[in-house]
Amino acid sequence: MQNFNGIASLPPELLCDIFLKNTEQDDPMHNRLITARHSSQVCQSWRSILLAFPSIWGRLINLDDYFDRKKETWMQEVVSRSGGAPLWITGRIFSFYTSTCFISLLKENWERVQHLEIGAVNRGSDERWSFLCRPAPNLERLSIKLFHWETYYERHAGALVIPSLFSDVAPRLRAFCIPGSFKFKMNTPCFSNMRVFTFPRDYTVPMIFSLLKLMPRLTHLRVDAYKQVEHPPVERMDFTRIDIPLLEGLQIVSRDSSEILALLECIKPSSRCGLLLTHEIYWNRDHPGPLMHICPYPPPTTHDVILKWVLAYIKGCGRPPNFIKLDTNQIEHDGKRLVRLAISDCSKLRVMHIEQSVLYLEVFLDSARGPSLVQELSASSDLFRAAERLHVNSMSVPSGLYSVYQDFSCVTELTLTAPDSHYTSDVKTWYTRDDGTPQPREAALFPSLHTVILDISRVSDGLVWIVDYLEYRWEIGLPVCVLDVSRSLYATDPGCRSMRDRLNKFNGLVVRWKAEA
Repeated sequence: MQNFNGIASLPPELLCDIFLKNTEQDDPMHNRLITARHSSQVCQSWRSILLAFPSIWGRLINLDDYFDRKKETWMQEVVSRSGGAPLWITGRIFSFYTSTCFISLLKENWERVQHLEIGAVNRGSDERWSFLCRPAPNLERLSIKLFHWETYYERHAGALVIPSLFSDVAPRLRAFCIPGSFKFKMNTPCFSNMRVFTFPRDYTVPMIFSLLKLMPRLTHLRVDAYKQVEHPPVERMDFTRIDIPLLEGLQIVSRDSSEILALLECIKPSSRCGLLLTHEIYWNRDHPGPLMHICPYPPPTTHDVILKWVLAYIKGCGRPPNFIKLDTNQIEHDGKRLVRLAISDCSKLRVMHIEQSVLYLEVFLDSARGPSLVQELSASSDLFRAAERLHVNSMSVPSGLYSVYQDFSCVTELTLTAPDSHYTSDVKTWYTRDDGTPQPREAALFPSLHTVILDISRVSDGLVWIVDYLEYRWEIGLPVCVLDVSRSLYATDPGCRSMRDRLNKFNGLVVRWKAEA
């Protein structure tokens, strides 16, 4: 009771700030409406404060919370409590009822909408999107995403033509993302103050360049491409330089190598702009080759441009990141063995989240060009040598990359992840020569290693190889202090128990097992 009395003595203004903080959309798993309801039931004082601030309730319009008619009364109550405050509308349109509810809500309250971030199973009727033609005096963020059936509706329903986006009135608009099937005139004045912008998959580079010239204040830019959709023919590139001095993050997802080259070569960002760059190759039973027309190994000029961006990012940050995520899976493509190389400096990367400034590279390298890009990164910066935490997504060391692994001289924490047990045997390549004999101490990888974290589906399948590796390090005088297998499934099965006797021989080794049920 004493603690509650202390909380109750807080000034109403501070409590209101706390309640507003709880309405922010920083965690997709957080049900903000339930938090507000529970807060209003703590005591009469809290309830009075919550009901006295309509701006709190205006942020809690989530369509997922009103999935059937039983919830309609409660939704009307929340809207009523919002008074005339700005509205934040989120959630998904996944039924006829939620679509009808959404249309009615925006028809009556569109001028109040500040944030609108929704997803829909399909495009639906034109009436659903009629608000896009109306003035948006308070709109700051707009994100519309179509799930699953977008391609079908684009082919059969055609594009949704918007004669005049927001009637050219959206003075506060800062973030914008709508499907490519929504067509509007390019030279709209609504984009002059844009900060966050997403280009959908069917926007060509010339179209992108023409719009970017209207948005000099961008801080985050994403160029999207969806999976299993063929790219249109590559148009003649316009290599006009575009200066975006405030740009903090650029994301290019599954684009053609020539498009990547054009975008990276022509966009001039801020000095510490993050880069998220992915390549994807897909196969389909009905098609002999990949569905996406992607050159799996970019030309050297693309490597040069990527290197320039990465080095600028590292220099702008002041120091290399101390976390690296490295994925070196090998795949077969058109008779060639390629290395899918992914490097990340963010342990909790959200690939679909645009407002982040991180380094994430994903490229395909063939045996001819090999790991030249990675070796140049290693030679031109301390990207690897400064890393203290390393997350390896595949345990094999492709030919030519062993020297790169040797550069991780400061790694103290190593996390090993593999999708299948057969990958775990590749750990042998970390401590044996080509003839199978152990590597000498001076050639040992990760000389500063303190902790090994094993994070695979069946820990018993890979534990035997990890124990071999630990024994090797013990013998050459570089023992590991902690082995953590608590994240893995089935860490308590007999296969793991049989390894305990071997692990007990390592004096001072702490083993963290998954807690038994």
